[in-house]
Amino acid sequence: MIIHSALKKLGMRPSDDAYDDYVQDCWLWFSEIFQKYAGNPWSEPKSFLAYAHVALYRRSLNERMRLQKHDNVTDDAPDWEQVGEELALLTTETDIVDRSLLDGWLARCVGTERQYLIDAVVHQMTPTEIAEKHGVSRQTVYQWRRKVREKLKQLRV
Repeated sequence: MIIHSALKKLGMRPSDDAYDDYVQDCWLWFSEIFQKYAGNPWSEPKSFLAYAHVALYRRSLNERMRLQKHDNVTDDAPDWEQVGEELALLTTETDIVDRSLLDGWLARCVGTERQYLIDAVVHQMTPTEIAEKHGVSRQTVYQWRRKVREKLKQLRV
């Protein structure tokens, strides 16, 4: 019950793909938490369960963030061949200058920021179109744009 509660607090549902994996991990972590608990879990069950709930939540959150960070590094790495094909369509001198500028921008950005730049600059998509393409809210796209602007401001300095 405490494991499912901690995962629910993370926003995970039993229908999620990784839910069963997290339940198994939580059982393993629970035994570690039980051993590390400073007091006597049998004489103070309420305080132990509160402690265990928080510990499981934090451990699951850390694991989830670690996996997302790892996924962002691997999945969000640009497909330079695809980017190159899209940019190869640019042929005039102005386009070549723009392409070298865009290449510099892309080198500064990571993950979703890079995708935003490609969609906004190369494909001339609106924030609404970008949000629909990636299955996120427009507010998220505006956050990406804000991050890109901050990074590009650093180029001017």
